[in-house]
Amino acid sequence: MSWVLIIILIFLLPVLYDRLFPFQKPILKDYFIPGRTFTSAAEGVTNTVIRQEGEKVFCEVSLEPHAAGPPEHFHRTFDESATVVKGTLTVKAGGQVSTVNTGERILFKKGVPHTMYNETDSAVIIRSEKDEDHLPVEFAYSLAQLYPLMQREQKGGLRLFAKMSVLGDLFDTTIQGPPPAVVNFLKNAVRPYARLFGVTPYDDRSRPH
Repeated sequence: MSWVLIIILIFLLPVLYDRLFPFQKPILKDYFIPGRTFTSAAEGVTNTVIRQEGEKVFCEVSLEPHAAGPPEHFHRTFDESATVVKGTLTVKAGGQVSTVNTGERILFKKGVPHTMYNETDSAVIIRSEKDEDHLPVEFAYSLAQLYPLMQREQKGGLRLFAKMSVLGDLFDTTIQGPPPAVVNFLKNAVRPYARLFGVTPYDDRSRPH
């Protein structure tokens, strides 16, 4: 009976600890410095910071030739928009594929599955041209934290999922495919044990440079 109790405690203690001592949200005031970059080599995407205004981060995003871009996904709490300032971008939104040329704008409404990629031999650049083109600072921070793991783990793997689980609501992205309720359940289940093995939302090595 004592062994059963020990096993139960082994599984329950990380959960109790996670409930009693949740992570504090990072302080992100002035976190993003103009000119610094954070890159997803796996996706062929580099974000260059234009400026941060409080909770808003404005970026220029470069997609290298034939960049695969991010997996199809959606956001629950914000729209995503920008202007194409160089090249021809291919976008997929709500199952429809189209191209966006220089001078034209992209808009992905919250809740709509979308992705973007570069089918051309030249770089494509999109930029935050208007106030509504900003990224929420917590989301931009999460991208900077996740990009190095995406490179090492080829867009997948347990360590990447563990990092996503501890970032929680900071990373407002749901990958298209598995039911969101299932994914959220798994994140909540994994988070206490990810913390047990030292996974945190904070890694200064991932700070834009």
